Amino acid sequence: MTRPDLRVLRRGRCRRLAALRLTAARRRFERSSLALRKAALDHVDRQAEIGSVLQATLARLAPGGL
Repeated sequence: MTRPDLRVLRRGRCRRLAALRLTAARRRFERSSLALRKAALDHVDRQAEIGSVLQATLARLAPGGL
């Protein structure tokens, strides 16, 4: 092989490796985004549950109700 052929092969190999790294990074980002979204929804659900428990407790404890 001549020198220019080796450069073309190396460039192609580098591009493939870069594409693989980009794909892997995109997958990790998507997984972490999904995990963050799930955690946020769980947090909101817990807050709503706590809020309804507090409202029920206040209604029960308040003289004459709310």
